[in-house]
Amino acid sequence: MNKNVLLAVVAIIALAGGTVFILNYQKNKSNTTKIMDADLKNNTTTTQQDQNSAMPKTESSAMVNKESKRYLPYTKDAYNLAVDKKRVLYFHAKWCPVCGPIDKELAQNKDEIPADVVVFKTDYDTQESLKTKYGITYQHTFVQVDAQGNEVTTWSGGGLDELIKNIK
Repeated sequence: MNKNVLLAVVAIIALAGGTVFILNYQKNKSNTTKIMDADLKNNTTTTQQDQNSAMPKTESSAMVNKESKRYLPYTKDAYNLAVDKKRVLYFHAKWCPVCGPIDKELAQNKDEIPADVVVFKTDYDTQESLKTKYGITYQHTFVQVDAQGNEVTTWSGGGLDELIKNIK
């Protein structure tokens, strides 16, 4: 076989392979876009909540007012609605190996948290202003605050027993 024929065959194979790759890429991109559009359409409320770190007031009110809801994700609305309770900010991170077991214990035993206490699961990675305000330098830190939002006490780590022991 001569070199020119061999080069022509290689070029045709490369061109065909490239065309197939591009067509599959565009098809997958189109399908991904359709799926993402559908997800956005179906989850607009969730997406807005994630972006704003806030729940609609009606949902926040219901969560704080139910006695069984003593361990909640931090939102400004829920936090403000619990002003008559002992509020504790629990700074956690999804990637933190200590935070996971604490989160699981509090979530599974939230009814054992005293009725006059609300623990707010506060995202260590996104709540920069709260970290600055309370001098938080690492995750799995708890901060109890008073009605005006002033620090009452701070401690690091521990589960439900430690929480109950440290509440003032």
